[in-house]
Amino acid sequence: MNINNLINKLRYKKVFNEIHKYYLVKYETKKIQEYDCKFYDAWNSLKKLKYKESDDEEVNDSVIQLTKVSEEGEEYIDIHLLYEKTGATYGMDFLGWEHLLNKAIKTELKLNEEQIMCHVFWELTFWGWTSENTKRSGELIAEEGEEGEEVDIDDFN
Repeated sequence: MNINNLINKLRYKKVFNEIHKYYLVKYETKKIQEYDCKFYDAWNSLKKLKYKESDDEEVNDSVIQLTKVSEEGEEYIDIHLLYEKTGATYGMDFLGWEHLLNKAIKTELKLNEEQIMCHVFWELTFWGWTSENTKRSGELIAEEGEEGEEVDIDDFN
């Protein structure tokens, strides 16, 4: 199972319903509708992408892993890259989606495919509604760190 398989197999609305249940349930209807439109556009953008190898060997040789984390009395699903050769984990933040499309998705959690895609899709879109916006958000944060200026990432989403 990988993102490419899931995006072509699953129906958007079933995945969005899982996103709603897990991440958006406390939002007002108008905000949920806005998110629905943005997620739908992101879904279609993701479907059009073609896999491309990363320049980073560890990214190329990693899998996407979903685990349950308990912190300060709260539980959540963590999505990260696992470099199986060393067991090291890395965030997927700011990576181009095209580098993640064919990565195997692994989890020991009892989740159906819609739930798995819900969490992966949430992670992919956290910093932008397209692959380009996600990468640009990372660049802006790196620039902010170098220059000490605040950047409003919402301007690029």
